[in-house]
Amino acid sequence: MPRSTARYAFEHGLFAWAADFRGGDGFLAVFGAKGEVAEVYVAEAAQSGKRLVSHELKERVTREHACWMFYDPFDWPEYAWLEWNEVPRATLEQMLGEPWVKALGTSAGGPKELPESWSVML
Repeated sequence: MPRSTARYAFEHGLFAWAADFRGGDGFLAVFGAKGEVAEVYVAEAAQSGKRLVSHELKERVTREHACWMFYDPFDWPEYAWLEWNEVPRATLEQMLGEPWVKALGTSAGGPKELPESWSVML
């Protein structure tokens, strides 16, 4: 059985953004040079009723692009996976909707800067 790996406030904040971004559907967002969303990949509805991006598509797209975010509500509403790579801190801060210092400050022992690459299961 999967278990949540979330330990920090910023993980929950970015998860909330990701869950809301496409109405709860899974997505793979590719970011442009300035941190803007350049392209979003979605897929057909799964048994859960959520749209999920296949892992094959994720692997192909992430080999071609360095800057991306992947949200997979694979066992909704129990579990979802969130992963991002080389997303600029300013973009992540904008997603959080609050200063990242506040999000990091509530997580004892966690990272002291908002990580540009991370993965978490919630």
